[in-house]
Amino acid sequence: MAEGKKTSSVFFFGVVVVAALVVLGYGARQWWAGNTPYPSGSQGGPVAAATDFIVSEPSKPVPDASFTDPGGGMHKLTDFKGTYVLVNFWATWCAPCKTELPSLARLKAAVAPDKLKVVTISIDKNAQIAKKYLASKGLSDLDSYTDSSLDLSTALSADGVPTTVLIDPDSNIIGRHVGATEWDSPDMVAALTKIVSKS
Repeated sequence: MAEGKKTSSVFFFGVVVVAALVVLGYGARQWWAGNTPYPSGSQGGPVAAATDFIVSEPSKPVPDASFTDPGGGMHKLTDFKGTYVLVNFWATWCAPCKTELPSLARLKAAVAPDKLKVVTISIDKNAQIAKKYLASKGLSDLDSYTDSSLDLSTALSADGVPTTVLIDPDSNIIGRHVGATEWDSPDMVAALTKIVSKS
């Protein structure tokens, strides 16, 4: 009798595990298909505090993972060595991402390009999707790349979008911002200008 109960318990546990895996797998497929929003780590609502950076102490080198430009060319974050880089991960189906993109374009115009490079990396499945979206919104001036494989975003632990990573001229990660913000706000521009002026 005890053996029968043990067998039933094992069977029930197996059913629960399989069901959980099916549900999780379905959720992942729905996210990848763009049918459900990718979880965002936005702090304090859709717009986080202007200078709410999580400082990386100690700083660490950028990962070796590659990403692509709209033409299919391969790139790495070390390609931008020699200047500060603000890397923004976003997606066309992410509402907070689309809200903050114009402020990234204005930030790019507000800070000297030889001091700070603003790089947007979409995690959409196709590079042309992001390129067409930016063009439709008059944001073609933003440097646009794609991480459709999620290799780079995973290596950087960018678990939600939007996530933005700040990299120093030596290609070291020095901070990150989780969630959307106003990148061209006076406080943010002042904070970033102070950081990049150290170079």
